[in-house]
Amino acid sequence: MWNTTNRSRVILVVVAYEWPTDITGGGIALSSSIDCYSRYFDSIICLGCTDLDVTADVLARHPNVDFRKITVSKKKSSVRFIESLFSKWPAITHQFRSKSVVLQIEKALEEIQKCGKVKVVFEHSPLAAMISRTEAFEKVETIAIRSFDVLSLAFDGLSDAKSVMDYLWSLEIRKIRAMEKRLFEKVDFFWAISDQDFDDFESLGIQPAGCIGVSIDGSRYKNISNGSSKIAIYLGGVDVRKENGLRILVDEVWPKVLTVHPTAKLILGGRGTEVYGRKSKNIVGVGFVESEVEFLGNGSIFINPQTTGSGVKLKSLVAMSAGRTLISFENGVRGIGGENGVHFYCCETPEDMSKKIIHAMSECASELEGQKLISDMYSLDRLQQFVAPTLKQYLVHRSS
Repeated sequence: MWNTTNRSRVILVVVAYEWPTDITGGGIALSSSIDCYSRYFDSIICLGCTDLDVTADVLARHPNVDFRKITVSKKKSSVRFIESLFSKWPAITHQFRSKSVVLQIEKALEEIQKCGKVKVVFEHSPLAAMISRTEAFEKVETIAIRSFDVLSLAFDGLSDAKSVMDYLWSLEIRKIRAMEKRLFEKVDFFWAISDQDFDDFESLGIQPAGCIGVSIDGSRYKNISNGSSKIAIYLGGVDVRKENGLRILVDEVWPKVLTVHPTAKLILGGRGTEVYGRKSKNIVGVGFVESEVEFLGNGSIFINPQTTGSGVKLKSLVAMSAGRTLISFENGVRGIGGENGVHFYCCETPEDMSKKIIHAMSECASELEGQKLISDMYSLDRLQQFVAPTLKQYLVHRSS
């Protein structure tokens, strides 16, 4: 019988675009997978392709992981978008295919391979685009991609209209779709992050070898404040996939809430949210949030207005774990499981969302069971049991 004493002496190299944390969506996803990999590998090295240094909190959270920084110079998204017009690779890959990054990766792998055999996991598809820029990965034993979302679907809603920019987005999405298929053919294993993404990949002609999901550490929120029932909160950085939803929340949803609850307050947290602050509408944009626990304690209602995207909506999971009443459009509860009206409120229209927020503000206590859903379905123990067959298959695989 297999057990965790059958651990591999092979070195696992995890290539990521940020460090594992309990704050950002990508950080939570990475932390979850590292917790799972640690059951099977004695030696794990995380190559973080980022412009940020690893923090003491990260080192303390994962003491058995060797974190090494691969310095990335991030260009503005507009610059990367323009550069992608003259390349078959989409804009989201360019910073990971740069000469500087490739040279650092080659040097790191050469040094690591002197210590033993190596397996590699790319934590999200765009990182794996560097494979075609170097021969360094030909010497590793096995390569896997753990996708955070179906990227070609995540951006799909941005090309609906008929403007020049929408046409350019449609070209970019075609490149992303071609990239996903190309990378699938280059690696030994391709993993989805949820059952819904698994099915979506299959519909695109990509057959994942399994799912590596996420876990949520609910103990972080055991002492969190209940928050005011008249304060609604949003937490998440602003990017092209979230802008439309935030605009709908600020301009269409919230004004209707104020007609019933004129003193209600909406607090927006995350990079870029400052520009959405509206003093006349009781909306505050605080920007980057240092502590999500402290921020979530402000209000009892969490709103996820995202209308475009793929993958698992991790901030929605965090909100429910923290005992917040989650009110969301359909995309904001994508891939998380649960039942509308039991674990969260899923809204079809801005008017419906306004009504649900008004209802939640009128209740003395939440009638939902979102917190129980997270504790039952998203514990680390449950995740580790679920991914065990997938990781055992990866562990014993040898590239031909």
